[in-house]
Amino acid sequence: MINAGACQSYFLAGLALARARGTAAAPSASAASVFVEYGTWLGAGSRCVAAGLREGGAAPGRFHAHDTFTLEPKGEPKKLRGTKWAGVIKGGDSYLPVWEGYVKGLYPSAVAHKGYINDAQGAPAGWGRRPVAVMATDCGKTLPHFKRQL
Repeated sequence: MINAGACQSYFLAGLALARARGTAAAPSASAASVFVEYGTWLGAGSRCVAAGLREGGAAPGRFHAHDTFTLEPKGEPKKLRGTKWAGVIKGGDSYLPVWEGYVKGLYPSAVAHKGYINDAQGAPAGWGRRPVAVMATDCGKTLPHFKRQL
């Protein structure tokens, strides 16, 4: 569900963040900053980020992912056709266990935030008010849809 080039980009972003030390001119790249992913789907991209963070020896708590983690009954089950999840995850089901299975084995302290990024447990309090060094988004395929999710 993610091509090799996108996975490599996510991996390198995670690796760079793990190795970042920050400067006065670029404090958001400090060792305290976080990677935020908005719209994770099942976690293929998240797994690439987690692999980069692990490879770089990132401290715990540097990766935060936001998604509803629920398969919408209308349309989304079609996206699972041809995957091992077709028929296993049905409309209305949570796919958070799938995401955790892909991510937690590589970076156990990754934090899944269930809901939109503007929900109470979301940004920035959910990230410990730490600066965001990298933010990746793959939600809201149209501008109006994206704005509704913010």
